[in-house]
Amino acid sequence: MVDTTGSEVLLAMFRKEDYCIGDETLITVKKLLDMGCDPNTPDENGRTTLHLLALRQQTFYDLELLSVLLENGADPTVRDNWGNVAVNYNGTRQGAHHTFIFILLRCMTSQGEWNSW
Repeated sequence: MVDTTGSEVLLAMFRKEDYCIGDETLITVKKLLDMGCDPNTPDENGRTTLHLLALRQQTFYDLELLSVLLENGADPTVRDNWGNVAVNYNGTRQGAHHTFIFILLRCMTSQGEWNSW
């Protein structure tokens, strides 16, 4: 298992506003997750990789990253310091990707969290 530093590296990849999304990013994220990095590690605001990904303008690669994170234990029901889950950020943003929202809501429904967001 990787220590918190490894998980913080994963989180830092999503905190950079100018991070480049592409095959190299997907490969790096998959490697970090395979090494045991926790996708639910919060930043100082309680935001996880899902929160930070939801704040971005979604592309095809963001949907792929969403799938990879969810397949590796990212929890869409985690609330940040303001009580928001990732879908709160994505669902209220102009230009939000509907598929992204649908996937998050479907995961929350399967965890019994449909009415709590």
